[in-house]
Amino acid sequence: LALRGRRLLMKRRHRLGPRATLVLDGWLSNNPVLKAAWIAKEGFYDIWDARSPAEAEDRFQAWKGTIDYSVMAEFS
Repeated sequence: LALRGRRLLMKRRHRLGPRATLVLDGWLSNNPVLKAAWIAKEGFYDIWDARSPAEAEDRFQAWKGTIDYSVMAEFS
């Protein structure tokens, strides 16, 4: 179960099926710190979807300002 849970958390939202989305949403709604970490992870990966280095830098700067205090140390 732990390995499946880790895989689910590491997967990008757009790659989740309906059942996995339902499970993940249940986990995140019941654990605010896990939710904050997952949102930060998704935002970080969105940087890599940028089409240019300048856009990536802009996304990075914006992402830094959205990290919840509860998980900031893990993403510093």
